[in-house]
Amino acid sequence: MEKLEVELQYKYELVNNWLKYAETKNSAVLVFTVAIITLIMNSINDNNMNSYMSINSKILLTFMSLACLVSLKSFLPKLKLDINNKKDISNNDNLHYFNHLSKYTPEQLIDAMSLQYYEDAFGDLKNKYNIDLANQIVINSNIAVRKFKHFKCAAYLVFVGIVVFSLISTLLSLFGGSLC
Repeated sequence: MEKLEVELQYKYELVNNWLKYAETKNSAVLVFTVAIITLIMNSINDNNMNSYMSINSKILLTFMSLACLVSLKSFLPKLKLDINNKKDISNNDNLHYFNHLSKYTPEQLIDAMSLQYYEDAFGDLKNKYNIDLANQIVINSNIAVRKFKHFKCAAYLVFVGIVVFSLISTLLSLFGGSLC
């Protein structure tokens, strides 16, 4: 196996590990939000909650539901990725980082690897196998970027929901509303 093929195989495995990590993070947010939604629904159905706390719980329910939907969206397959409409690539790009890899076309990736790592030794190795492997690296990098964006959005929604719930609960306890 040529040196380029070994390097491409390594990048493929690296990107797939990032993809698995993104999936795991979105799964964790999904499980957490579903658990919180279940707790909120059970407590709202309990008649011991005052109206202020019920409203506060519904606000938290809204944030958790939105976070849950964003996490679920990360699992929807996107089979048509536009890898020809690339962002600006740079000689300073880290070709081991999925976010930078996602900016390249397969041919650009092989050229960049050849120039940055091997002093243009691979310019003539753009065979079908290498281009297909580079294509899969670029596609999986784009998927990982998309999944991490969904995770970031869902995590922010969870964070904001918990902060808002905590602030309202604190204000209710300080200024006249009981927590239960």
